[in-house]
Amino acid sequence: MQKPACASWNLWVGAEIEGHTDVGAITLFIRQATLKEIVAAWETRQHIRRFWFCKEFTDWSALQFFADLGGFTLCVETTPLNFHRIPARLREVCQLYLKLDLNLKKKDHVCVGAAFSDESFCVGSGAVVRPEQYGKDVKIL
Repeated sequence: MQKPACASWNLWVGAEIEGHTDVGAITLFIRQATLKEIVAAWETRQHIRRFWFCKEFTDWSALQFFADLGGFTLCVETTPLNFHRIPARLREVCQLYLKLDLNLKKKDHVCVGAAFSDESFCVGSGAVVRPEQYGKDVKIL
């Protein structure tokens, strides 16, 4: 599969295309940047109220800085291996996107939560993205 250009960027702006919430919202995407770089990018785009921290981002103090400011939607992409590395206080206030790199087929299910009280999602019924949808993203760093 051809990856979009943003796959190698550290900091960029674009519309949200994944999932079911805030689709179309202008978002500041952060893969790898210092707090100073993130703040500088945001200060010139203060209309942006939604940040997406990629799974490679692990500077929890920088993420906490924006959580403490309030008024932002903070999204954190993670994997099952790294889920518990996100501080509990941030897991509580951020919108999490748990990425499962698995080859599941339609009608397979993903179950989340404690046994006997979990929630199930059927593969094939979710929102699907295509690489060309990332074409309007704008690189910052």
